[in-house]
Amino acid sequence: MFLIYNLVLLGFSPLLILLWLYGKLVLGKYQKPLRRRLGMVGLSLPPQKEVWLIHAVSVGEAVAALPLVKALRRTYPDVHFVFSTVTETGQAQAKEKIPADDFVFFPLDFVVCVRTFLELVQPQRVIVLETEIWPNFLRECHRRKIDVSVVNARLSDKSFARYALIRPLMRKVLQNLRIFAQSEEDGRRFLSLGAQEVYNAGNLKFDQLKENLAHPRREMLGRDFLKNRENTLIFGSFHQKEARELLPGLVRFLQENPQKRVFFAPRHMHWLPAFLQDVSRNGLTYGLRSESSKAESGLVVVDTYGELALMYEVASVAVIGGSFEPVGGHSPLEPGLFGCAVLYGPYVSSFRDICSEMEEAQASVRLQDLDEMWKRIDWLFEDTSSRERMGEGAREFVRERQGATGKILKKLDSATKSASLA
Repeated sequence: MFLIYNLVLLGFSPLLILLWLYGKLVLGKYQKPLRRRLGMVGLSLPPQKEVWLIHAVSVGEAVAALPLVKALRRTYPDVHFVFSTVTETGQAQAKEKIPADDFVFFPLDFVVCVRTFLELVQPQRVIVLETEIWPNFLRECHRRKIDVSVVNARLSDKSFARYALIRPLMRKVLQNLRIFAQSEEDGRRFLSLGAQEVYNAGNLKFDQLKENLAHPRREMLGRDFLKNRENTLIFGSFHQKEARELLPGLVRFLQENPQKRVFFAPRHMHWLPAFLQDVSRNGLTYGLRSESSKAESGLVVVDTYGELALMYEVASVAVIGGSFEPVGGHSPLEPGLFGCAVLYGPYVSSFRDICSEMEEAQASVRLQDLDEMWKRIDWLFEDTSSRERMGEGAREFVRERQGATGKILKKLDSATKSASLA
């Protein structure tokens, strides 16, 4: 199976090179030299120090890793931590947030690249976030007796179906890993694919939310916006098509409820100017968060980066974007942390288990479309007790599920002690 995998990989190599050249020369995406992605990391590691590699492919995974990395640093102060990412954007974000000693690019999964990378980094332990399963890398780690754990591991419906098609290869890859699954369902899926050491540790994203409570901007945002929380609605991480379809209902809602305040946060900023033109054409005025709008009613557009997770505290009802079109949804945990009544559409595959559990706890509501959403919003603002009860349920849901970091750390510490005695 590894032979077939490597032949397929080799066949795709010209395409990978062309894509990289297109990204560098045409799109201007890649500033770092290609050799950094081929395993030549360019590190100068301290001698006689144990090295641990932590890998996260995306910005979201890097953020989720923050409480674990902090805990690992406290527990193992003498370890040299190297943090790897795939994209340059991910690495830039990681450098801002993650307290690692060095940052590198994860190698392409060609045998020669993987061996070069591991020879230069020489990690004694590898910790992978979520589901970055690269067969050659993991096989080479096993050959070198490098301890590998996958934390916050999850398998979406699509990923599970795809991996099931290559079950013999997955069995060889997974049988040497320690898996910390986000949920019991994820754990069962890993076991069915051939994993042998699986633990249900929970989701690190719950622990990462504690960072929001201690964020230095929180007090400032509360001072500016908390005054009218009971009459405030927030639309978080809405995509362009959703925003376009949302606009007629938004106009109606603000015209009928002039005392209400609505925060609108786009998922991406590049289409925001065109959306704001549509807002103006529909007769709505708005303030921009970047201009420190402190309006107690009307529409406020969140055109700043990194504030949305904190701004949920100034609303009593939150609607999660990416869920009214087949994107997969975005996290309902940030609004839940601050006691919002949480609503989202039917497309929540990226947070399948969390949304189902929240619904069972009556801490959120899944809606079929935007028409149902507006009816639910009107009802929640009319029924104060139901809105508050739902918001408190969301807050309790988040707080009761924190603790994944401690479970992972305890098992890793036990494995470390066992290895040192061996």
